Amino acid sequence: MLASVLQRAIPFLLLPLFVRFLTPAEFGQIGILTTFVAAFGVAVGLGLETAVFRGYVRRGADMAARRAFVSTVASFAASFAVMVTLAVIAIGAPPLSAALDVPVDATGLALAGAALNTVAVTVPLAVLRAREQLGTYLQLTGLQVIAIPLLTILFVVILAWGPTGWMLAYALSASALLIRGFVAIRHEWRWQFNAGLLRDALTLGLPLVPHGASHWALAASDRAILGAFLPSAEVGAYYAAFLFSLPVNLVAIAMSQATQPVFGEAAVSPDARSKLSYLSATQAAVVGWTATVVALVGQPIIRLAFPTEYAPAADYVPWLALGAALFGLYLMPMNAISITAGRTALVWLITVTAALSNVALNILLVPRFGAIAAAINTTIGYGMLLIGVFLYSRVVCQPPIRYELPRTALELLVIAGAGAIGIALVPADSVAGLIGRTGIAALIAAVGVAIGPFGRDLRIAAASIRTARNGGDP
Repeated sequence: MLASVLQRAIPFLLLPLFVRFLTPAEFGQIGILTTFVAAFGVAVGLGLETAVFRGYVRRGADMAARRAFVSTVASFAASFAVMVTLAVIAIGAPPLSAALDVPVDATGLALAGAALNTVAVTVPLAVLRAREQLGTYLQLTGLQVIAIPLLTILFVVILAWGPTGWMLAYALSASALLIRGFVAIRHEWRWQFNAGLLRDALTLGLPLVPHGASHWALAASDRAILGAFLPSAEVGAYYAAFLFSLPVNLVAIAMSQATQPVFGEAAVSPDARSKLSYLSATQAAVVGWTATVVALVGQPIIRLAFPTEYAPAADYVPWLALGAALFGLYLMPMNAISITAGRTALVWLITVTAALSNVALNILLVPRFGAIAAAINTTIGYGMLLIGVFLYSRVVCQPPIRYELPRTALELLVIAGAGAIGIALVPADSVAGLIGRTGIAALIAAVGVAIGPFGRDLRIAAASIRTARNGGDP
């Protein structure tokens, strides 16, 4: 989980450095490019990451079936990504660059990096997660942790290549991840193309494409819409706020990936299914606390440490953190649908509805209220997504996974309520305010431990100690 967090945390960790070498307008260009990188990754990925993970786990110890499955899906995924990317770069990069007002070479590098990264995540990284080969997975993500910041600092800070340097660093690091990943899985490559295996993978994966596209609309289309209505500098401030809220996404995704093997086992094991109850309560508590910390301390850090032209970002952070928390909660029922039940055929209807609502609200409200409307609309969209997917999971997962809903709801209400009070009452424009808000975050964590799933473990341990001291009597 830590490796996954570090891999995705690089833009956040280097944000204080980059805001001093990139103007808000340049940061806005990077934000717009990353928006289309995410959309392109969804398009060329075809939803096959989940299909590879689930297909590999479901074939158990049958190594011949696993080899045939990986050879078939990997060959198709790589070939499809290469052909589509070359065609889009040759035909679409110049007009796309002109329409977005971004450098054409940066656009081509962004598309290439998206394709390379998608294939790496779809095949070698999914296989390693399915095998639970933590050491090798750590090596690969460690490569990204080292390569991305060094290359980005070289191209953006030292050579001052701006958005083009940013995308070049992304493409080179994705290339290294892809090559090292295919070497790491030690797959016996043979020409094995099984149409039935590919059909099974696409049957699970393709319904996730509109699902993934809707996630793009929820997570990234706001920056594209902002770019259409607002100056690049305001888009840059919004993108800085988005990067500042990344820790919530990082923790949520890392915990989701860490629990995915249990969701896979839950398809056939009642013990694993019961284990998910506690794991989900823990995951919800950690995601909620992380979002509250980001919302509390993000505002004073931006106002005290960032250049003044980035000051508007402070207003967007709490809303973006809340939206990220709702996304983190959604990942639990979504894992139950895609991995435990394997029934993804209709889930896209829910995500499309949430995404279209978000896009419509942005188009309606951003021209009138500015970037703050986009941040609030993100929260609304993810709230709709969470409710819809949770209800759908209760239908397709039989028997339903039992969540510790009363305890989880109580803890989340305490965390959110205390965070809202801290944001409303403690100033965000002074060092004293930063210290005060940090103290509130620590207090929330202590209360969460007391009433949440961690607290239950502590109470059980304390009871065991008392029993031992009393010679076996409670």
